[in-house]
Amino acid sequence: MNQARLDEIRNIVLTSRDVKSFYESFLATVARMSKARIGVAWDCTHPPFHPICQIQPKTAQPMQMAISEQKHMELLNRAAQNSRSFIVQIRADENGNSAGQPVLMFGPIRRDSQIELVEFILPNDYDQEACQQVLEELDEFCSIASQFEEKTGCEHPIHTASSPTAPTRGIRSLSGESIDQYAHTIHGSLDFKETARTIANEARRVLDCDRVSVALKQGSKFKLLAISGQPSVNRRSNTVHQLSQLITKALATEQAFWYPSDEQLPPQLEQPLNAYLGFSATRSLAILPIFDRQIQENNDPNKSPQPPKVVAGLIVEHCNEQWNRAQAAPSIETASRHAADAMRNALSHRQLFGYSVWRLLGKSRVVTASRNLPKTVAFFGVLVLAIIALTMVPAPFTLHSEGILLPQTRRKVFAEIDGQVAQIDVQHGSQVAEGETLLTLTNFDLQDQLEQISGEIDALSQRLKSNKALRLENRNSNDKEAMLDNDGAIKSQIESLEKRQTTIQSKLSKLSVDSPINGEIITWDVSDRLRNRPVTVGDLLLEVADVDGDWEIELNLPDRRIGHLLRELKTQKETGNNQGIKVTYQLAADPSRKFTGQLKQVAQATQLTADQKQGVKVVVEIDTNDIDDTRQARSGVSAKIHCGYEPLGYVWLHDIFEFVQAEILFRVW
Repeated sequence: MNQARLDEIRNIVLTSRDVKSFYESFLATVARMSKARIGVAWDCTHPPFHPICQIQPKTAQPMQMAISEQKHMELLNRAAQNSRSFIVQIRADENGNSAGQPVLMFGPIRRDSQIELVEFILPNDYDQEACQQVLEELDEFCSIASQFEEKTGCEHPIHTASSPTAPTRGIRSLSGESIDQYAHTIHGSLDFKETARTIANEARRVLDCDRVSVALKQGSKFKLLAISGQPSVNRRSNTVHQLSQLITKALATEQAFWYPSDEQLPPQLEQPLNAYLGFSATRSLAILPIFDRQIQENNDPNKSPQPPKVVAGLIVEHCNEQWNRAQAAPSIETASRHAADAMRNALSHRQLFGYSVWRLLGKSRVVTASRNLPKTVAFFGVLVLAIIALTMVPAPFTLHSEGILLPQTRRKVFAEIDGQVAQIDVQHGSQVAEGETLLTLTNFDLQDQLEQISGEIDALSQRLKSNKALRLENRNSNDKEAMLDNDGAIKSQIESLEKRQTTIQSKLSKLSVDSPINGEIITWDVSDRLRNRPVTVGDLLLEVADVDGDWEIELNLPDRRIGHLLRELKTQKETGNNQGIKVTYQLAADPSRKFTGQLKQVAQATQLTADQKQGVKVVVEIDTNDIDDTRQARSGVSAKIHCGYEPLGYVWLHDIFEFVQAEILFRVW
């Protein structure tokens, strides 16, 4: 069951004033939900049954039954005696024609001693499943409808809280005394929300109407600020939503809207008006605009006046009866003029610069009370001193950066030739000397090429020997010259092959990977990483470092901070300061101690870091003796680079300042 539909029926039960208006709204709502063509409400308390009301959404023609009147009355009797809803499928009309016959649906409603019945004609394309579903919904709707009680006054449809009912009455004529008191009361505050509540309650009192509301324009729509008799506006109410839509459409014309009216309403007003009247018990309604200034006559024909803009609206409602507009209009318009002045003053006051702050300070009387004045003065004195300290007192300015600890002397060993790891002679932590073999590669293709070239050289050398023997035996000079030319070509081939042989031998010599320096293997798990692994030129194989020598720190400073460091370097150069830039750091392996180093080198270009951000490499020289017991290659380091002195406030809040400058001010300017 759709909860929204049930809530809509409950709202009709709560807001309807009399039986007829209740069934008009109930039939229209159920017909819309079930797509029924006709709906009728019957009073079945005493025979003969008579209709209470009828709705026919699709056409203005009278209802035409598809069965005889006698058969129809039998169905009504059956439905009145039944406790559940049921559906009747018309098989044939009086002429025996069964094509296109509609479906009749009946639902009984028992209210105290009253027996009432709702009847709907459904479309003929309903199948059995659809009929069963709409029948279950009608049972629920009728159960809720049985809770309806006819009301004697106009209850507020917008809130669940009850409002005082009033006897039937018209709009009261305003006397001079009542107008004076009304104007004096609504001008008592400059807070626009409080003014709106006062206008709503006082206008309802002096006009003696059922409800007065005040709406404020926000953008292109109007928002209800106050409703008479209510402490707040329930914006989730369907009635509030429908009234807001009606106000927005009505005040878009910038003219007063009256209901009922002899004038033909445009569709854009008629639809929201009918929707609101379906949720409320309103019989008479007036919506009056409030402009940003009083409309004055233009006495200068050469100067075109600027039309005033609608900033708010006053809504006056009457529930018991339709008022006489000619009698009600003067009083309502008088109340509206005074309300407009009060709202204009409040809204103008609201537009003052810093209104919210000054209003808050004005309410804080405890701050300016005589007994608390010394404390207030002391507080503001401390606040001023704090601001001066933040802007004037210098403090050390440091740049935080993360990095790693590394030996100064270290080399990465890369593959210089394609091949496959055949033999590994070292492990992690192995001490190696410069030129010592670390591992051996194999390349069968190069070895095959070398053997093939050696064979070709041997074959060509053998041909040279054969040609030499033939020349000795042959005495013909012409043949000897031809043989000599042939020997020259063979020697050229041998020369070329020998060059290729030398190149391949040079490549094969690189299959033996040697250590570039004296040091220690710092690559972890060498055997598992490299055993029988195919490698190509440029692949990283091992890393050798002199762990017994000097160490250094390599920081990755974000590029958004490098400007501070470069300015400090420039300042030291211009002032002839040769002390350098101090760096304080702590190791992840020993965070309890702090050490000091010296800036050694700053990279001239940024590069992408592992997290795909731009950074600048900064090298820090350290005292190796400080870390004798915590040497660990690539151990994490947290460092602070000292960049002189800045005001204390800038040291604490420079990240915020730089974000505002880069992301807000730069984009604006």
